Amino acid sequence: MSDGSDDPGGYGKPPKQHRFGQGQPRNRRGRPPGSKNTKTIVHEIAHERHVVQEDGQTRSYTTAQLLLKTLSRKAMKGDVGTSKLLDKYRAVYQLEQGKTPGGFLVVFDVMAIEQWELHMKALNTRREFEARHDTMRASGL
Repeated sequence: MSDGSDDPGGYGKPPKQHRFGQGQPRNRRGRPPGSKNTKTIVHEIAHERHVVQEDGQTRSYTTAQLLLKTLSRKAMKGDVGTSKLLDKYRAVYQLEQGKTPGGFLVVFDVMAIEQWELHMKALNTRREFEARHDTMRASGL
């Protein structure tokens, strides 16, 4: 074998004249020691604590908690884009929805209980009629 002075190099083996010598730093212009990457910075910001006055009481929340509370409030006020964003968060973090069926009741006019009951009775009657009609249509009658 040869002494290695004429070593052509190859994959993972640069030629001798281009290899780092002993005691030489490998990446002189690399990230400086002690600097933080983006993931660390975002983690620190998300976990910062903030003191907030809520319902006359002083409470402490993280930035992430405050962000989600704000998004939730905007979604409940009817902001569709915010609602979609919250759904994406639920999907990404696999937050399970309530196990009981439910939803939001949006009332545009103030009704007396009796009016609301009449309205719901008419709505349910219509739904039952449509269900029967769909069943009859599907069976070919």
